[in-house]
Amino acid sequence: MNKTFDFWMDVSPGDVDWAARILISHGSQGAVESASAKGKIRVLGSFPVGRLRKIQEALRQLFRAAVATGEIQELPVVGAAPTPEVDWRGILRFHHRPFELGGIYFRSPWVESRGGLEIVLEPGLAFGMGNHETTQLCLRALHGEFKASPYSIRRLFDVGTGSGILALFALRLWEQLEAVGCDVDADAIAAAREAAGENGLTQRLTLFQGRPASYPGRFDLVVANLQWRIFQVEMEALASKLDVGGLLLCSGLLLDQAERLEDLGRSRGLSFVGQVSGKEWCLLRFRCMERA
Repeated sequence: MNKTFDFWMDVSPGDVDWAARILISHGSQGAVESASAKGKIRVLGSFPVGRLRKIQEALRQLFRAAVATGEIQELPVVGAAPTPEVDWRGILRFHHRPFELGGIYFRSPWVESRGGLEIVLEPGLAFGMGNHETTQLCLRALHGEFKASPYSIRRLFDVGTGSGILALFALRLWEQLEAVGCDVDADAIAAAREAAGENGLTQRLTLFQGRPASYPGRFDLVVANLQWRIFQVEMEALASKLDVGGLLLCSGLLLDQAERLEDLGRSRGLSFVGQVSGKEWCLLRFRCMERA
């Protein structure tokens, strides 16, 4: 068995996704989250022992730059220790369990099909298959909107698409729907494109790498599962992508960030129409009532 070491960082809850992406992009086969001291979350990755010094120095330089630019809230507390090799595939299989919502079965390829409508997702090392609370809030909000408006939604924009799960779910719900997904991460677009192909939805889902403002047109429904600091930058673009009467679903927010996002949305000319709260995270709904 090859020797490896664990490199971990203790970060604020809003920086967990960033930390996981950083570890994986620097060679870890996965990232594991656990509670740490003082309300922090520990994000841990595994690397070959021979790369210890290089990894430590590269990540510390990256941390300083990220704090300077506001990409993360504060410098992570970091540490490293020897560890046996980690069975990341086994961890993925344990944590990413199948579930059903709105008559649609979400499963990974190694779980047997039950027949009927389903979405098959390969839980990647950087993307799960919808079990996170922020994703669940989005999925349930989409299902609720489908029950309320089964025929009126024809164009959807999934901003920060990740694995593509939200767009794929919407396409399963609304048979007449066409969807667009964007992400700044090339790996995310590759994962979403693969998932669309696996589920036979390539023809109805347009994917591109970039920011939302770069795509033309407006939409009946925009869903954005992002972090608060990203909403600060992109809220104007999100508002501009709504057709009159269009709905914006915003998730990826901690409960104590909801009021700030509500104020931000109102300042961009949107009407706040409600909030759904989970255990730690929340989803806010806005509507475009008029356009100048």
